[in-house]
Amino acid sequence: MLFKVLTALSILWAAPGKAEQDITFGMTTTQEASGFANALLGEMKTAFPTFDLSYSIAGTSQQLRVLQDGFVPFAITHNAAKEQELIAQGDHTRQILFANDFLFVGPETSTITCQSIHECLAALLQSDETFMSRGDQSGTHAYEMAQWAIAGIDPNALENYQVSSGGAANSLRICGIRNCHIIVDESSFSTSQRNGLVEIARDPGTNLYSLISAIDFAQGAGQDILLWVENEAPRISEKFGYRRP
Repeated sequence: MLFKVLTALSILWAAPGKAEQDITFGMTTTQEASGFANALLGEMKTAFPTFDLSYSIAGTSQQLRVLQDGFVPFAITHNAAKEQELIAQGDHTRQILFANDFLFVGPETSTITCQSIHECLAALLQSDETFMSRGDQSGTHAYEMAQWAIAGIDPNALENYQVSSGGAANSLRICGIRNCHIIVDESSFSTSQRNGLVEIARDPGTNLYSLISAIDFAQGAGQDILLWVENEAPRISEKFGYRRP
């Protein structure tokens, strides 16, 4: 699919003091919650002062659909399986940028003991503890559903299974108020309001963030921007609890 230049990349005739191009790219709620999204945008604006840059926030699945439809030229997402499905269509490329861990967190009074997230989910079946799902088709939600599958459990079988209204920071806030358990990436957890939630278990290195970009954009006006993101995003991310894979 050709990148829809006139929709996602509004080209303005260069005039003194006016931005050459208006570019909106995609970021996820976890990157917004950690503070990384805003920091990345700030440095991008400094590096490319003739571009009018901004980002949109959505879950990974939604960002990948928007990419597929050509309404943004690139996005940083975190669902390897869905990303590979898009790449297989031949119009986009994928570059892994950085990573962190997925955590299973809950109230300090939690009775759940486990070593990995799928073990934690299995332990919920034998308890009266409450679990809150992101339920928003985000990368975190996709990881959660994969862990239920590994544990061989239908989450709807849990009596105390709840679904939040979406978003990393918002879900953590609600879960803390309700004293429930939730899966979250470590950067969002370290920078968001926890309301008494503590880490119970983690799956190291499981949360990979990738730059997904339209080939047309990479071969045109966006080449320098994408190269900058590939080189600088990993460095910036380290300030927010991410690390190079």
